[in-house]
Amino acid sequence: MRPEASRLRPWSAPLLYRGAMDQIVTAQLQLTSLLREPSDAEVQAAGELLSSLETEARALGDSPAAAPVHYAMGRVWTERLGDPQSAATCYQNAFELDPKYRPNLEAARR
Repeated sequence: MRPEASRLRPWSAPLLYRGAMDQIVTAQLQLTSLLREPSDAEVQAAGELLSSLETEARALGDSPAAAPVHYAMGRVWTERLGDPQSAATCYQNAFELDPKYRPNLEAARR
């Protein structure tokens, strides 16, 4: 048995599996967005989603509860529109609102 395997707890396996699957899905979405330009319909749908999220973010203000909204906007920019710079701005806003918001920390590592 490998030494690091002996440190794993039985209940941690599902969490590790879920984390690995999230990373795989995210990587697939990023690759898909890099392989082609979004269609006009996809750009319009993403714009509408961003508009809705921006409205929600404004309503929440500077509350830590707004961090997931800014994170979601970052994912739209990355995965649907292929704009990592705009996504980075959203992730930075999420970090400033809640430095411990876990999905945002994971996005920053990518």
